[in-house]
Amino acid sequence: MPEKSEKIESIESTWTVLPEKPAGPFLLEVTPEKLVVPSTGNLEVKIRNPTKETCKVYVYFDSFFWLMKKENEPFREGSGDSSSMCSYTTYLSPAGSCIFTIGYHNAEYVKYISDSEGHIMCNDSCGYPERCPEHQGYVLKVLPSERIYYNHERPEGFLVVKYGVKGAKNSGKAMREMDLFLKDETEEYKKYREQFEEIRKEQARRARWGHVLVNRDCITERKFRDLDGTIRDYGSRWKEETEWERDILPDLKQLDGFSDEQILKIRKERKEKIEEKHRKEEEEAKKRAEEYRKEQEEKRKKEEENERIKKRRKRR
Repeated sequence: MPEKSEKIESIESTWTVLPEKPAGPFLLEVTPEKLVVPSTGNLEVKIRNPTKETCKVYVYFDSFFWLMKKENEPFREGSGDSSSMCSYTTYLSPAGSCIFTIGYHNAEYVKYISDSEGHIMCNDSCGYPERCPEHQGYVLKVLPSERIYYNHERPEGFLVVKYGVKGAKNSGKAMREMDLFLKDETEEYKKYREQFEEIRKEQARRARWGHVLVNRDCITERKFRDLDGTIRDYGSRWKEETEWERDILPDLKQLDGFSDEQILKIRKERKEKIEEKHRKEEEEAKKRAEEYRKEQEEKRKKEEENERIKKRRKRR
């Protein structure tokens, strides 16, 4: 479940920025009250609005074990950098509800191409519904072993539901955070849990090297920690990520016995080498540019001299 207070932990940890504090009591009904997912099959979750106001509802989900689906609705798979994260926004009128499913232990389901309103982007008049991808959908597959940017302590994951009253300004959002639970620990899930533990170890190694994960308002993003401890985006709006940001040892396990200070020293040395290499490349580029400029200047002078000679000959 997402953290409840803002914090920046040690160099071995990931950086967490928490969502805003909930405003007021949470009045929507979420059933079941405890989200227990079967080892095979799926869990159906329902959100209902029992109030007299139309509410704008925001749903966030992330899990190492499972995926979430809502039929014919525009879920945003992979929001941020976590490939299993889903988010969904809808309006619920009084007594209105929405239903979605959590599970898909085989890590895949059929997704239909839909527009911003959730309607399938085709109609029966297309003439070939059996071959139309809008009708047949496509398989969304996100294997747990590929969820390398899933950044939460529990592999089961969480569900967050927020809402605000439609049209109300500065009203804030009431919020409920719910952990997911596995009903039965099968051999399949034991394997998933082992994969999760190995990925978490590798994430910790990458964080010590400066490649950190940030959980911001339920969404996970990759960030870069520079030598001075500054955490920022890779590259910038105008510039691609640099060689220094991409630089990482091929096997970070070799640093498991090193202290944070030793790793920082190694990173600093590698950065200096990269900067020295680029400095030499820039000097060589300037040298070549200057040589080219001189060649062009010499060529221009010769052409001008030849032109003067031709003119003198014509006057004779």
